[in-house]
Amino acid sequence: MRKYIFMSLVLIMVAFLVSFKNQIFLVPPALAAVLLLDPRAFRMVLRWKFLFFLGILLLGVPLLVGSKDAVLWGLPYSRKTFQASTVMVHRSIMIVLAFKVFSNHLPITEVSGTMEKLGLKSFGEVFALSTEALPEIRDIALSRMRDFRTSPRRKNIFSHLFQGLVKLLAALVLFADQYHARKNKKEF
Repeated sequence: MRKYIFMSLVLIMVAFLVSFKNQIFLVPPALAAVLLLDPRAFRMVLRWKFLFFLGILLLGVPLLVGSKDAVLWGLPYSRKTFQASTVMVHRSIMIVLAFKVFSNHLPITEVSGTMEKLGLKSFGEVFALSTEALPEIRDIALSRMRDFRTSPRRKNIFSHLFQGLVKLLAALVLFADQYHARKNKKEF
């Protein structure tokens, strides 16, 4: 556990220390260390939504912001904004990796003990309940979303949306009732 905490702290320090001049020396070794220590942490960084965000930050911002002092493929862009964007991209990657390395190996017993010391009682029970129930709730929400998208619209969009939300709420209330009944059955 200590090596993951240490790695998270190192990644956060790299995020604070990185600049345009030293990013070549700081970022690749930090990425290599994370790759060797915890390759699962890269799953978050390699998702298309995160990469899309980084692409907008790296390519879109220099085209729109700052004084245009260079041209690439006929598009004017700002060099200073591009440099600042590359630093922001590296910082965001380092911070996301730090949280993923830390949270991938976080024992719930230590966290619940710390949270109870901070005044959040029953954190362990709430966390166990959420990890047990959230996958089922996600499945319910996804199935209702699929039903909403495939159902024909006979009315206007607002009544169709309202009908979909009512069905989702009814499915969640039914799940909560069934979940509570299962928990009570296990206790007895």
